[in-house]
Amino acid sequence: MADPLTLLRQFNTAKKHIVEREDQIVFETISFFKTAKTNYVIGRTTPREYYTLEALLFLLKNVQLSHPIYVQRAGAANVPVVRFPDRKDLLAYLNGEKDQSANVDKSAPLELPISRTTAIGIKRSGEDTVSEASKKAKITDTQNKKDIQEWLQNKLNKKEGAIITDDIKEGKSGLNEVMSIDRIAEIKRKIMTRKRGTIKGGEDYNPEVPQVVPMESNVTGIQNFVVDADNEMTKDILNRERHLRTRTSVLQSNGKQFLKNILAILTSIKAQEEGKSNPEQQPQPAVPVKETRKIGTENRYDRFYQERFDSQKATEGFKIDTMATFHGLDLQSVKEGKSQRRNAPAPSPHNPIKSSSGSKSPGKPQKRESKTPIIIVPSGTTALISLLNAKDILQDYRFVSVEEKKRLGTIKENEVMVQRKKDTLINNTMQTVTIPFRIVDQPLKLQPNEWNRVAAVFVQGPTWQFKGWPHLLPDGSPVDILTKIKGFHVRYDDMKTDANVMKWDVMVLTFNRNRRHMDRATVLKFWEALEKFLAKNKPNLRF
Repeated sequence: MADPLTLLRQFNTAKKHIVEREDQIVFETISFFKTAKTNYVIGRTTPREYYTLEALLFLLKNVQLSHPIYVQRAGAANVPVVRFPDRKDLLAYLNGEKDQSANVDKSAPLELPISRTTAIGIKRSGEDTVSEASKKAKITDTQNKKDIQEWLQNKLNKKEGAIITDDIKEGKSGLNEVMSIDRIAEIKRKIMTRKRGTIKGGEDYNPEVPQVVPMESNVTGIQNFVVDADNEMTKDILNRERHLRTRTSVLQSNGKQFLKNILAILTSIKAQEEGKSNPEQQPQPAVPVKETRKIGTENRYDRFYQERFDSQKATEGFKIDTMATFHGLDLQSVKEGKSQRRNAPAPSPHNPIKSSSGSKSPGKPQKRESKTPIIIVPSGTTALISLLNAKDILQDYRFVSVEEKKRLGTIKENEVMVQRKKDTLINNTMQTVTIPFRIVDQPLKLQPNEWNRVAAVFVQGPTWQFKGWPHLLPDGSPVDILTKIKGFHVRYDDMKTDANVMKWDVMVLTFNRNRRHMDRATVLKFWEALEKFLAKNKPNLRF
């Protein structure tokens, strides 16, 4: 059986006419739905998706149009669009220019045609006999269904011992002499109701099977049935049955009262909120005092009661500073009785207090200074390396242009962390370690202590890049800066090196515009030169 894609290709190469109807596409005697999927794969789709027959036919009819105009017309006609990367290969396959295509999935499920002859109203002479035979078979099936329905109706209504209203009216049954017709009809209705509610098949009756007795119908007309629970078989079924559990029944817990616990939680929360809103009403925490001890009754010293002394009353008039300390004072100051608290000047932003040891406040832990190296990249738009592609080049060893990153929609960050992986010898074993490097493009925002961690700078060429930097010469030359910071310059191999770069102590990194397999060697040269510079000039940093 031919698939839609093969038929479309055959008809297109042979220039045969293809008929389009409301929802069908007809190939002479074979028709498919327009939405029938072919086995031509849509490129770069996971899981695989296939073009519809309607989309391929619409492309063939509008092949002379440019792709943007074709997309507009396809959208107006509500037809799926053939993607531009698939267009060339697909047209070559449909026009017969190539016999095979990599996008044709031979294992894809094929769409079955709607019909072969009735789709366009064409009858073949050899199919007349088949159609007549099918008509006879349909008539025979209809007659058999009618016979079965009549047999079931007779079996339901005319059974042994059953009373029929027509017989009652004609007086054939003889019951009209005993009771009225209405009474007989009521009995018949009850018998029929019981038959409909009884679960048993045909004439077979098993007394062991539990009988279902109908109850009175409720308001909605639904019958309720009661099972005979005394029967042994019914008891066995009830013992084996499992109760249906729904999301509602699971949430219903028996024997647990959640309301009491929830009310207790809500009451405690309300009390806490009221206590927070009225802090003056909160009771003050009592100071734990031993009942057996009273201040003033004993002269024995107890360090747990120092805070209870009154600086004015407990010193008996002597000028004793109970809150003073000798911490941070030298021996001479202790002998002279000087107090650092009294003699020290008040702190101010211009005159901060320093301890005698020359360090910061002894009560506060000193902040640990970072050892992460900093690399400065240009912030200009014409530079070949910036914060957009620094991570791709230095960490992934792959050069990606700034224009390509912008085209991909990459958002520029304030700074980037590059993780440098290298093998090093630790405890006589080679291990892979990861060292972070901080990449920034705004050097004027660095703190004075952060300039000591600047390890490298990517030089763009003009001297205005170093404006405002420390160690800049009066004429604007960065010669002294490049002695303390390793300089690098990135360029393409077909570009000329900047004149300023040739005068300065800068290492030039050359990249090819198209050969990406050469990027790794260039980046490894950068890391090797940077590590040698750090080992010689800034060994305190982590590298």
